[in-house]
Amino acid sequence: GTSMIIAPTTKIKEISGASNSSKVFGTGAKINLNKKTYNLVMLGDTSKDGSISALDYVKVKNKIMGTTTMDAVTEKAADVNRDGKVSATDYVKIRNHIMSVSKITL
Repeated sequence: GTSMIIAPTTKIKEISGASNSSKVFGTGAKINLNKKTYNLVMLGDTSKDGSISALDYVKVKNKIMGTTTMDAVTEKAADVNRDGKVSATDYVKIRNHIMSVSKITL
């Protein structure tokens, strides 16, 4: 399916005409817009809970270390700098977002 990539600070009401058919507004949610359904990708939300927390950067670290794998939607969420790969740069960006050093943006 087609993905809709959003920043972690985005709210459903900010996407004009969109509705959420999932319980959580985060990675993996199904968003309906203009008679199409999109897989939501919230940058940094690898745990699919709609927020960015230590759990997310642990998942990214494990992916980088090769101890776990991710599905395609989760991998897009982990690639916060959108360079096509999950790397230490993404891990640092997620950690900095959690610590309020800097925010993840599109």
